[in-house]
Amino acid sequence: MPNGGSDCCGTCRFNAANAGRRHLGLLPSKDFDSFRNESYCEIRGLDIADPFYTYCANNTTRLKRGVAVPLGPVYVHEWVSVVNPETGNQGPVSNRRPWVDAPDTEEVRAQLLRFLKVPELLSDAYPFYGKDLVREVVDELERLRESRAIPILENIAHDLREKGEEWDGIQDAIERIQYAVEAGPEEPSGTPGTS
Repeated sequence: MPNGGSDCCGTCRFNAANAGRRHLGLLPSKDFDSFRNESYCEIRGLDIADPFYTYCANNTTRLKRGVAVPLGPVYVHEWVSVVNPETGNQGPVSNRRPWVDAPDTEEVRAQLLRFLKVPELLSDAYPFYGKDLVREVVDELERLRESRAIPILENIAHDLREKGEEWDGIQDAIERIQYAVEAGPEEPSGTPGTS
């Protein structure tokens, strides 16, 4: 059985093919082809063509609380060729690239802001591939140009300074979100091959 990691859609309880249960393999009653054909993300309304090489932060291997509000994009597996700077040898490296963004709804935004205010709600137990979940939240708030994130981040930075602590990258996160908010809505992109 193919397996792109324990945090793939093939193991997720939000995959309709898993009937609401988290699995680390196929149900005994299903073969691989029927499992793949039945794979559908219930929280994103998305057909999953390759469930063992498709991923998102909502998988309960990563987010133990089983949050049913889409968190960040859906990623797919790809092999990329890279050159090792020490040896000069070129070889394939496993990579994940964004495939489908999370929907832009008030429910999604509210959940992201809640996670930003209370990052303890996130439990990233599988960090080997993909980003830390707090970073995923910040990236999504930047993508959505969510101005309500700025005062939350500023309060976090202030509280940390008062305790003599620091969160690497918090100022960068504030600046990225401010820049995205000030830039306004994205310009529609043209169809590939047209001008």
